[in-house]
Parts: sequence; structure tokens; C-alpha cells
Amino acid sequence: MIEDILKNANEEAIERALHAAKAERDMLKASVDKAKADHETLKASGKKAEASAKLTEYSALKTAWNTKKQETSELQKALTTLRAAKKATTSQEKNVWQKIKGWRGWTPILVVLVCMCLLLGTSVLWWTLRGKINEPPAVEAPTPTAQPEPTAQPEPTAQPEPTAQPEPTAQPEPTAQPSVVEDPCTIKARELAIPEDVIKKICIPQTSDLPPLRNKVGGEKIHFGSTTFNAETRVWVLSNFYVPNHESYTFDHTGREQRILEADFYFSARNPVNGEAFTVCYDTVSEGCEPPYYIAFWGD
Repeated sequence: MIEDILKNANEEAIERALHAAKAERDMLKASVDKAKADHETLKASGKKAEASAKLTEYSALKTAWNTKKQETSELQKALTTLRAAKKATTSQEKNVWQKIKGWRGWTPILVVLVCMCLLLGTSVLWWTLRGKINEPPAVEAPTPTAQPEPTAQPEPTAQPEPTAQPEPTAQPEPTAQPSVVEDPCTIKARELAIPEDVIKKICIPQTSDLPPLRNKVGGEKIHFGSTTFNAETRVWVLSNFYVPNHESYTFDHTGREQRILEADFYFSARNPVNGEAFTVCYDTVSEGCEPPYYIAFWGD
């Protein structure tokens, strides 16, 4: 995915990918720290088998964290390079325009205008001379002979004026029917197979351009956001819920709901359990979507 983003060199796409990579990097760092602490605890208590398993999990999480850290660094470097190139291109375009505005830039235009004026003048002169050459010679008109005066003719009788015809009434023009065009947010959400009731909560006017905020305070209200837990293969996208009291990774998308469509768990992120794509749940009661810890909701 990162190769495609860097190949296309789209500043907006790189910036979105950078925000998502930083969020996933922070999530993996928290998982690494917890796995390390759990390993030290199990090792101290003498549980060698469990400590060995936790060490394996810690190593895998640390490898994923290092990979994501390197990916974040590459994206940051690409974004900086792209912005510098864009700035240099803008400066070059400005210099070219200043040159065009100078006398040398106007010289070809003046030459073309002079040539056009000469061509137009030559054409007018040619048509004038041609008209004088082809003009027929003047012929003297014969002297008119006296004509007998005409006899008086009887005046014609007045004819009745025609009656005015009523003008046709104007017909109303048919009104154009407005075409229904879906907004890009709805189209993208449907491509991700998001339920219609959730789309209505996502595709609304946004009040913030900032990325989603991670919320660690258990019991705090979230209008719209996502949450998951350690060693989980699922992510819950919910509205009107409380941050779980158990340690979780909860992100608040309130005011920036459409940012959820850029979340990494919809695209390239892999869960830390089996390395497969995350399963996205939109409630806590459907089959396979029951959370391992209680998630409380509050009224609309």
C-alpha cells in the first residue's frame, strides 16, 4: 500500500496515510509495552511456559511496531520531499511568468500583430483596385421626350380593414427534473460495506479537520468513534457509548466522523493475533461481535 501511495505522489493521500500509520504505531507501542510488562510479571512468578508464550507475543509485536515505525518515517520523508518539490515548481512558474511579462516575452506577439495588420491592409488595397478596374464605363443618358399627361383615374373604394386575430397563448415550458447525485462520502462508505444507518451518522457536516483523538479515560462519553482491546481480531465502530473501564484503544471521531473512512483497519492493518485483516463490528450483539469486556451505551 505504501509503495502505491509514494508512486502516485499525492500529498493528501500521503498525509492521510501518515496520520493512520502514526495511530497504528502508537497502538502497537502500547501493546509492546504491555506484553513486556506481562512477560516480566510471569517470569517473576515462575510461570515459565506462559512467560515464554508472552515473550513470543512481545517479539512479534515489537517487530510489527518497528515495521510501522519505519513506514511512518518513510511517509514523513516522502511528504517533506513532495512539499519541497511543489514549492520549487511554484517558484519556477513564477519566474517564467515574470519573463513573459518582460519585453522579450512580448516581442513574438508584437511581430504576429504587425504581420496581421500588413496582411489586412494588402487585402483591402487589392479589393479596392479590383473594384475600380472592373467598373463599367459611364454612358450618357438620352434626353427624355415629353409624355402626355395621364387622364384622371377614379379613386378606389375603401376596403374594410381585416379583423384582428387573437394572439396564441404562450404554453408553459416543462420544468426540468433535478438529477439525484450521491455525495462521495456515501459512495465510499457503501464500497466499505458499512450499514446504511451507520452511513447516516458518518456522512454529516464536519466541524474539525484534525485526526481522531485517542481517549484513555474509562466511562467518558463518545458520540461516535471506534474501540478495540489487546490481543483482539475485531474493531467496534459505535455511537453513543462510554469508554470501557478495561484498558482499550478508543478513538473519538466526534465532529470528524468521515475520518473513520480512512481508518487503517479498513485497508492494510492486520490484527496482532493471527495476522489477518480486522473484523469490523457495528454493534455488540450480533454473532461474532460480542466484546470480551462490557461496553455501556447512553441514550440518543
